[in-house]
Amino acid sequence: MTSPEEPPSPAFRPSTVGSLGYGERYATDQPEEVALPWLGWAIIVTAVLTSLAALLPWARIPLLSLVISGTDLGKLLALLPILVALIGVLVLLRWGTLWVCIAAVAFSACELMLVFVESVGLTADQATEHQVSPDDVALAYGLWVTLFLAAVCLICCVWALSARQAKPRSQLR
Repeated sequence: MTSPEEPPSPAFRPSTVGSLGYGERYATDQPEEVALPWLGWAIIVTAVLTSLAALLPWARIPLLSLVISGTDLGKLLALLPILVALIGVLVLLRWGTLWVCIAAVAFSACELMLVFVESVGLTADQATEHQVSPDDVALAYGLWVTLFLAAVCLICCVWALSARQAKPRSQLR
């Protein structure tokens, strides 16, 4: 036991959990962790290239001399990477906190999943739409480039999430 004139040890001091108001944080000396700014450039470049690749030809039907650019989800597959690129701008400006990086990973994973799902049924859908055999529909380079770039964008976003560093006190917002 301690005498009344001795201060209590830090292990036995009263809790202050309920003493903070809504939205307030405990004062810590730890600087905020943000993603590395050069990963913001990597996210921006891969996301913009993914968006452009989504507009390339995805399938072709040589029998009809027809080239199919994009799919039913074409606009979404072109706009979703632009959202990831805007998140990359936040990373570049050193605002890439944990939740910003998690949002980038989530959106880029959705992009990769949508491209993969579209690629699975693309030949059957186009064959039915143009009344040809599924063997007459060939997958074009745009699909593969989009799939590859969406995977690279996801890798960059996961890297930004895992490689965060403390932001100097002078740069805190």
